[in-house]
Amino acid sequence: KGGVVGGAFVGFAALLLAPQLARFRKGLLIASAVGVGLLTSVGVIALALGPERAGVGLSLTVRLEYWEAAVAMWREAPLRGLGINQFREFYSSLKSVQAEEAIHAHSAPLQLLAETGLVGLVLFTATLAATARAGLRVAWGPMLASKPSEAESKGPLGPLGLLLVVEFGLCLGWILLGVHGDTYHLGTLMAWLAILVGLLVLTAGISRGLAGLSPRLIAGAALAGSVVLIGDGLLNFGVHHAGLSVVVWLLIGLAPSFAPSHKAEPTPGGWLPAAGVVLTTLGLVAVVLPGALEAEGSRAEARHAHELAARGEDVGQNLLRAEKEFALACAAAPRNARTWLERGAVLATLAERAPKAERAALLGVAIAATEEAIRLAPRKSGAHFQLGRVLVRYPATLIEAQAAFDRTVELYPAHPEHLLEAAGARVARIELGGLRGSELEVLARGARGLLDRAEEVSRLTRLKRIQLRPAQVKRIARLRQVLDAALPKD
Repeated sequence: KGGVVGGAFVGFAALLLAPQLARFRKGLLIASAVGVGLLTSVGVIALALGPERAGVGLSLTVRLEYWEAAVAMWREAPLRGLGINQFREFYSSLKSVQAEEAIHAHSAPLQLLAETGLVGLVLFTATLAATARAGLRVAWGPMLASKPSEAESKGPLGPLGLLLVVEFGLCLGWILLGVHGDTYHLGTLMAWLAILVGLLVLTAGISRGLAGLSPRLIAGAALAGSVVLIGDGLLNFGVHHAGLSVVVWLLIGLAPSFAPSHKAEPTPGGWLPAAGVVLTTLGLVAVVLPGALEAEGSRAEARHAHELAARGEDVGQNLLRAEKEFALACAAAPRNARTWLERGAVLATLAERAPKAERAALLGVAIAATEEAIRLAPRKSGAHFQLGRVLVRYPATLIEAQAAFDRTVELYPAHPEHLLEAAGARVARIELGGLRGSELEVLARGARGLLDRAEEVSRLTRLKRIQLRPAQVKRIARLRQVLDAALPKD
């Protein structure tokens, strides 16, 4: 998949950068283009004849579904896109019923297209091409001259140097990929260490390039690292969204472009870019990191206490401790929607257990915390769903609960439980009584349609964890009985 493509890219880049193969460069490019075209054609034909038999199966099928959703997003705003990091926000409302969930498109170009539109993709491609060209000039060095001497042709990049380029570049590429892509394979500590190493590598590369030390080695390594990211990003995670793609790839492209293409005296003031990177990093560490770490510590404590309460261990005290820690986390990192959402869930549980005199106040705080999560992440279907689950428990807020569940269905129409709860809120209003005529008919017909859709989606989806469970199937049968009694079928 993406790793194989990334490895092929870096191997091909190493061949292009080898001075000994300079006279074969044009032939290698042509042969590679023909080979990629033939392999792509064979793959497309094999997929058309039978995806399972061709060995691509679900792995490619899910990617095609992700890509289809990305193209649908791009059609919503063709020129400017939907905004940085918005793929994950819009995906659930545009994905097909059977498709799996995703937070990125598994294709960096399509993610850029969806999030930044044609304007962003063109600008990014042009910038990347310009910086890559500058880097290639450094990597090839005198090979770009009209008549290089034999000594210049060999340069500092012999067989061992070529190996170091590939190793250094692969490390750089995989470090960045690990930090911004497959983060679930790394612990928090390892992720921070990888970020630090990546920044040090970039800073050292710029500093060495500006000092005129082994510019080919630095340029080749940076280019090798960039093609790992680019190659992997065609079919896999790359970096998670367009903003990180632009920042990371630009840094990698700019690092070699600062280096001279031949030995030269250091440029006056040439240390400024490296100093800028270091100061920016230190500033981020000083300003952003303390609050983030404090919030993470409080969240960890709160989640542990919440889990203990869920297991029945000292429920009241653990719920109070969880609420206190979540409140501290919200204060330390107030723009984290998930923390507000988790705090709202704990408060709602506390409201259920509280004496009647205290229940209204706790419920109000729970609703406010959940609404804050919605304000921070208005397209987060889980936040609207949680708000509906809190409101539906009380007769006075059934209409608001129905509106919250309807918004949930709008944001994630292929989730059976969302459809079931939207139907349940309508049935609850019917059971409450006082509805007559057209209002009753509209509610009943709407509930029936939602229940039909929930059963259909559960049957079609590949996501077993969201398929209707036996208890939910029984609930649907009970809701249908209420609907039939309130408004018999035609």
